[in-house]
Amino acid sequence: MKKILAILILAGALAPLHAQDNGALWKSTLAQLEASRKWAAGEIETVSDVDKDGVVKHEVSSMRLRGWEKGKPAYALVRQEPPDEKKSAADLSFLDKFNTLSEEATANTPTRTDGQSLDGVPCTVFESRADQALQKATMKLWVDPASGAPRQMVVTVHAPLMMDATIITRYTTGAQGQPLAGVIDYAFEILMPFRHSKARIKQTNSGWVARPAN
Repeated sequence: MKKILAILILAGALAPLHAQDNGALWKSTLAQLEASRKWAAGEIETVSDVDKDGVVKHEVSSMRLRGWEKGKPAYALVRQEPPDEKKSAADLSFLDKFNTLSEEATANTPTRTDGQSLDGVPCTVFESRADQALQKATMKLWVDPASGAPRQMVVTVHAPLMMDATIITRYTTGAQGQPLAGVIDYAFEILMPFRHSKARIKQTNSGWVARPAN
């Protein structure tokens, strides 16, 4: 699991908070993504399907913000289908580690492509790549061509004999105009011998709350 998390953090390094300058539009995107990190979802729903040995386990969970632990949101499990008496709280550390950027990693300067579209809406696309040995990751970020507001981010990770992953984040706009990760789709395929499995997780975030000041 530690190796998998390290690979996901490699992918997180592609996310643009520490990338080099790429013009005024990129700077605007960076500032808005930084602002979005000051908010946490008050309600989270996850729908997951895990396929192991041809058997698919389907789960639906709802979580509610119960407080803060060392400045990070802590959640209580309020709904679990099918019921699981062993679960009284939700551990989101796995997903949180992916979405937290590695301070030690540096991102490549992204390439910029104008005149793209997303669901018929004009966009500018920033794209960057990162490689570590045989592990490869890419990031594509669709933004508003005028304001730089992020609309969608797609991160892909390939690690031979370990895992393939695709994470799609779709942004919404908060009451103060800040971008918020409204829906995140995770698709994982574990490639380790004798442990092959697939998982899809859809995470829907709502009821956003400002994080406490440090």
